Amino acid sequence: MAGELGYYEFEECPELGTNPTLGMEKGVTYEFKQIDPTNWMHPLGFAYEADGAHVDQAELEAGVPPPGTNSACSDDRTCPVPQYQRKGTLMGGTVDGLVVGSEDGGGAGGEVAADFGLEAYEHMFYYPINQWATYGPFTVSLMFDDVDFASDIFYFCHIHSGMSGRIKFIDSEETPITMENTPALPYVYDIPSDFDQKCGTYGLEKYQLPNDQCLSEYVCDVPEGMEQYSKCYDAMNCAMMVGMTTNVDDETSLFLHQMIPHHQNAVNMAKALLMTGDITCNDLTLASSEDGTVGAESEDAALAGKDYNFCLMDALARTIIGEQNHQIQVMRSILDNGKYTSAADADCQVTVQQVQRHLKTVVEETPPEAQTPIVEEHPQESLKTRQLDGHAICQATCPADDDHCYFTAKINYFAGELGYYEFEECPELGPNPTLGIKKGTSYIFNQADVSNWMHPLGFAYFAGGAHFGVDELEAGIAPPGSTSSCADTLTCPAPMYSMAEEYQGVYSNNEKISPVTNEEDDFGLDFIEGLYYRPLGDWVGYGEFTVSLLFDVTDFDADMFYFCHIHSGMSGRIKLISPDGVVLQEENQPLLPYEYDQPSAFDQDCGTFGLEGYTLPHDQCPPMFICNAPGGALEKYSKCYDAMNCAMAVGMTTYAENTVALFIHQMIPHHQNAVNMAKALLHSGKVTCDDVTVESDDCELYKVLVSVINHQNHQIQTMQGVLDGKSFKKSYDCVVPGSGPRSEVELSENESAASTMAATILSFVVGIFITCALS
Repeated sequence: MAGELGYYEFEECPELGTNPTLGMEKGVTYEFKQIDPTNWMHPLGFAYEADGAHVDQAELEAGVPPPGTNSACSDDRTCPVPQYQRKGTLMGGTVDGLVVGSEDGGGAGGEVAADFGLEAYEHMFYYPINQWATYGPFTVSLMFDDVDFASDIFYFCHIHSGMSGRIKFIDSEETPITMENTPALPYVYDIPSDFDQKCGTYGLEKYQLPNDQCLSEYVCDVPEGMEQYSKCYDAMNCAMMVGMTTNVDDETSLFLHQMIPHHQNAVNMAKALLMTGDITCNDLTLASSEDGTVGAESEDAALAGKDYNFCLMDALARTIIGEQNHQIQVMRSILDNGKYTSAADADCQVTVQQVQRHLKTVVEETPPEAQTPIVEEHPQESLKTRQLDGHAICQATCPADDDHCYFTAKINYFAGELGYYEFEECPELGPNPTLGIKKGTSYIFNQADVSNWMHPLGFAYFAGGAHFGVDELEAGIAPPGSTSSCADTLTCPAPMYSMAEEYQGVYSNNEKISPVTNEEDDFGLDFIEGLYYRPLGDWVGYGEFTVSLLFDVTDFDADMFYFCHIHSGMSGRIKLISPDGVVLQEENQPLLPYEYDQPSAFDQDCGTFGLEGYTLPHDQCPPMFICNAPGGALEKYSKCYDAMNCAMAVGMTTYAENTVALFIHQMIPHHQNAVNMAKALLHSGKVTCDDVTVESDDCELYKVLVSVINHQNHQIQTMQGVLDGKSFKKSYDCVVPGSGPRSEVELSENESAASTMAATILSFVVGIFITCALS
């Protein structure tokens, strides 16, 4: 663990530590292998100045001659350039038939500069880590052949700045051609403290407890053997609390100044867990929660390191480190543009009364019974009462001159913890309306709206579909209770998934989409679902996503459900209706196994969920998180942040069952806080982006916001699944008193004493191993 972001290491010279100076002989081809999973989100680049593209300095490219030389290589584009390869082949502009563009918006229609493979190579390092592992191995070869160039060059990371290392040219006897280190490296490498080296973290030395700006403890009644690990958590949570007490002068500025230390804390938690070695996974291609399966640890020695639950956690921890460190740099860049208050001006100091616990209080959820699609359905008045008449059924738009009827889906992020589907055809029915479809009619569900990213629609005979292991609409599954023999010929009703107006499967029961088939079961879902996990810019660039459905089994009248293939708990009912719009089954069967979320009035004002009981003052929270809030709308917005940060503080005081469970029990409320912060800023309307492929501060921030909402909600459900799969406690809360309720005088005195202090930058690193070999 080498610093805030991490640094490269090379297997050929472990004794030299992180970011060693490499020696290269001119005219010799070197291959840099980026196979180890730590390389994910760290594609190597090469430049004549440190950090290359991050600071607009010349990189090694075919049309860029080495500085200070008389080379004419730019005339015929023969200058030294790295060659980017996948599976031993120079990368082109397409993978699996799809154009691979820049991280800002590739896809089906983009143009790619594929002359040396960098655009496609770099872009694939943004793919989900399990997909990246599947597409590898990735390698970069470099042969520098300009004899006149005498200075050094640099290797760097194309995604994270601040990770550059020096390359010196050597002669055949391995003697450097020049001893002077030029150009200079513009920064000093991070040096973790002794405390951070024990934890695998960065920046925590001065936040060890006790600290008068923090709670008395975050990990309660620490079991033997976990003392040091728990001290690491105490320090990282204290650092976050100090960083998240800020002044406010703007909604966006407040988000940035709060989310940066929040992300730094998540990164430190993930690195500390990885350092334990308790979630080692030897095959990250297993780390896919797309099928909703959670398996127990294998007793087969040949499968050591392939525990599915721990592979999910390994991938999740690495994802937090890679993505959130990158988002920190995006947010810092927005602050550096000068529009918002600086970090130093934003910080304030809030003193917390050090109150010790008097009682041991264990709050543990009663384990719910196994989820089943057959339970009593509850009334949901706040989400529009479902009446069984035509006015409460959402019906599609069916143009007279068209072969199809249409539903247009989008996600309302603010309707509950995860958000729910809404349809443009019936806005008056609110989130997750009951849809009505007619047998024998072709329906197209349009998911072009950007809010659909990470929410691919699925269809099942019971709520939850794949998440609950119940029957979905598939070619080989006959409707329950029907006499149809369609399963024998793989002709049962199934959704058909299209992208950019091209059907991506083979199966068809709808001649209006594709010729009708027998004995085919690929309806495009497996391919399409994987694309919903890729970066938002990619997903938009691939073109409109649509799902067509034609239900043609005549002796089935029961209800069905639409659901989200990535996020559980978003099912909505579908009722079959007659040609004149009358429901064929009035009873709501099968039943929905959960109630829809009902945001409180406070949450509706904030755009959040679950904060009603955490408004300040609160006896387990500091007296405030936001200082010097002005009146009006910004004061109300600040109270939302006070409540969401209090909810997190309460949730992140826990007992320690083991290292993995402690991480999950603390990271779930941490993620819930991040989601609420992102939703609150979106809800404020202060961030607008009409085209996510545009490079602007608002669009970059919008991508951060929706990524936080969608990725972290999905990660919460992944962690909840691991708790189940490993039979860990559902929760393990302890009650740690905070400052408690205070008088207005005390609050005023605390706020007036708030002093500005330099923002503390927490950081951390996972070693990135890259094999350099002569070829």
